[in-house]
Amino acid sequence: MSRHKTGTAPFPPTDSRSRSAPRPTGRRGDPPARRVLSRAVSALAVMFLAAGCDDDPVENGEPPDLTGTYELVSLKQGTLSPVSPPAATGSFSVKQTSVTGGEASGTVALKITIALTDPPSEIEDPAGTYKNRYDGTWEQSGVFQTKGTYTLSNDTLTVMVTEPASAVSTTVWKR
Repeated sequence: MSRHKTGTAPFPPTDSRSRSAPRPTGRRGDPPARRVLSRAVSALAVMFLAAGCDDDPVENGEPPDLTGTYELVSLKQGTLSPVSPPAATGSFSVKQTSVTGGEASGTVALKITIALTDPPSEIEDPAGTYKNRYDGTWEQSGVFQTKGTYTLSNDTLTVMVTEPASAVSTTVWKR
């Protein structure tokens, strides 16, 4: 006797001979041809998603390569209002030198001039190092020791410093 009642199999029988014996099924109850098609569609979907990623973290957990020279778009320090050029100008150069698992590291050079004070104030770290991770965390060492998070969207890099409390800021940079 058949395990399936007529009309309850995943696909209804197409002729009278097939009513007496159930169709071969896989472990999930799908016919073998449907399992193969499902796997092929899943593989294609993964390839298209991976091809569509630009600077976003990739499937294997590597962070994006931030290498490039960026110009300051805006700076927000603590609870102060954000400032942009010409009130604040700056450059930020990053060069990735290694990637290990979910962490990239390299060198960073930073210079920001804030023209709202007399004389203008400068923030400069000509030869620092950085680490950016797949999980979105950021560390910078050199003249400044900071920790925080980052996001990269197309050519816009946003760095949010959360530690130390005296350096809490958000800078937006354009490559």
